This record gives sequence, C-alpha cells and structure tokens, in this order.
Amino acid sequence: MKLKTISRAAAIALTVLSVAVGAAATASASTFPILYVNAEPNAAVSCVNLGNDGKTQAVACVYLYALQLEGDPTAGASVVTVYCATLSGVDVTCANIHVEQTIAAPNNYGVLTVTSACGHADGPCEPKYPGNDYINSFPGDNLNILASDASQPACTVPTASSSQWAVLDAAGTNVELPGSDKLVSLSSNLSTGHYSICL
Repeated sequence: MKLKTISRAAAIALTVLSVAVGAAATASASTFPILYVNAEPNAAVSCVNLGNDGKTQAVACVYLYALQLEGDPTAGASVVTVYCATLSGVDVTCANIHVEQTIAAPNNYGVLTVTSACGHADGPCEPKYPGNDYINSFPGDNLNILASDASQPACTVPTASSSQWAVLDAAGTNVELPGSDKLVSLSSNLSTGHYSICL
C-alpha cells in the first residue's frame, strides 16, 4: 500500500481539514462517501494545528486508507502523522510526542485503539517509514480492521453497515515543543469521518 500524504505547507496552514485524498468521494443522501481499493479516492485525511509557543508549532493528521487483504476482504488502515515546524515552516524535531489512535468498523468487526510515543525515554522522534513527506514526523502504528470478509461481498450497498472511520483521540495525544518544552494537545477528538470501503 502506497501512503499518500498532503503537503507539509498545506497542513501547516490548517486549522482543521477533512478531505478525501484524490478525486471527491462519491455518496448519495442515504450512504456514506466511498474510499476505493482500486480507484480514487483511496484515502481520507483530517489535520489540525495543535498549537505553538510563538516560535514552533505542532501539526497532527489522521488518515484512513482503503486496502485489500488476502482472501479478498476489504479493510481500512489508520495512520497518524505528527510533526513539528517553525512558524515559517522549517522542520524541527519534536521534543516528545504521545498519540492515541482508534479505528472502528460496524457489524461487530470491532474497535482498535493503540498508543505510540517518541522523545525522551521513548527514543528520538524520527520518521518510522522511509520516504515520508514529513521529515520530522512520527507516524503512529498502522491499525487494520476488516470492513468485510470473503463470505460478505464488499460494499455491494455502501451504507452504515459497511462504513468505518479513524480517530486521533484527544485524551492520549499531546506534543512537547522543542526549546520551550511547552505541551500542546488536541482539544477534541480528530476524525476522518465515516467512509465505506469498497473494491
């Protein structure tokens, strides 16, 4: 799966963003927008500026990706990216990052929540994945939840029964800015919104 990210400049200017990456997700009044495994859009993203100390700021983004697993079920993958930069947009390494992310799907497929951390005793805040757009970002762990299984056709009728979503949880997400050690955090949960995952 190739992860797509929005540009650093675009994210830094955000207060809050919630979009489907690629062409606009299609939906009718009775269904959720669709993310496609084999077509665009295949991802949704929401970003927020967590705050600043007058010199440095922190930005967090949560992504929901559509993918296909062995045996042909569709699935959603959650990725969280957090990074620090000066107010003029120069990347700096965050002093400390804690993220708590959740991915959820209906039809008893469940909810998964994990926490990730870097900085101080948790090691330096450096990219986990090579080629990430954000030089000093800290992507949280990927979470995959099945949206369907081989015995249940994927997204034949894209409704609430086939939707899922990813959330960056306010309760466990904060960033310590470098230099000032100021702690900035989410004021409320940040969600990608609900999407149907379809082939």
